[in-house]
Amino acid sequence: MQGTEHPVWLFELNVYGPFVIPTRCALEEVEAFYSDDSCFQSIEVKNASYGAQVSLRVQALNSLHANQLALYAVEQMLNVLAIKFNVPLYVTRQDTRPMIQSRNVTKRIMEKQEWQQAFREAHYFLHHQPAYLQSLGLYRRALCNDNPVEKFLLFVQSMLRLAKHTPKTGLHDNGDRLDILERAFNSLWTERAGWPYFQHNDGTLEAIVDLSIRCTNGASPILAGTIGQVVELQEVTHRMTHATLVAWRQQYIAIPSDVIPTGLHIETGWGNILQ
Repeated sequence: MQGTEHPVWLFELNVYGPFVIPTRCALEEVEAFYSDDSCFQSIEVKNASYGAQVSLRVQALNSLHANQLALYAVEQMLNVLAIKFNVPLYVTRQDTRPMIQSRNVTKRIMEKQEWQQAFREAHYFLHHQPAYLQSLGLYRRALCNDNPVEKFLLFVQSMLRLAKHTPKTGLHDNGDRLDILERAFNSLWTERAGWPYFQHNDGTLEAIVDLSIRCTNGASPILAGTIGQVVELQEVTHRMTHATLVAWRQQYIAIPSDVIPTGLHIETGWGNILQ
């Protein structure tokens, strides 16, 4: 069945985050995001008190399919934006009133060019770098999660997802978690002395891996002591995950020049490290 025979559905999604959109913007070249018989006819982003409202026209077999396609595509855009801005970004169709942001929150201005870039990158990663896009998704979910154990585990999963696809090591699912991460980090930064974190071999990475295993195997309860360990290791795990995603992008992803506008200023929570 050809896409032209499917009905068109209109959806409005709510994106929550500390940003402001100066003017309504219509994204370009949205039709081929999925490259099959379901497609977008238009995507528009406009400002809202809680972040943004995204309106999508989706051509699909039924409303449920169209709804899931719309949610998934917007989530992929947010995954790309999350690693650059390093802040929680949520998307939902739910009522906005329970999540209205305080007027005192400092907000970043996001121009149309940044939304367009995020959509193009998400499209490129979806078709050419799916493991990287999945790792970005795990990273964004960690940023959005208030549960300390779940946040910690999502950061670890994000690193592991990429580490298992490191081109130079030939790894996939072979080896234990520590071995997989060490070989991936050595591939990115040559040797342990060059790692951005854990370079002193003081047992921190080993502690993170051991803690992630204990929190997921279900063999023992997660009590106050374990949560305390999670909180203690949370920030360095977060920072190493961010560094891994950035280094991977720089070394292993050759994004075509027509996907990313040249000269675009890229920010993150830890400085302009993607330039």
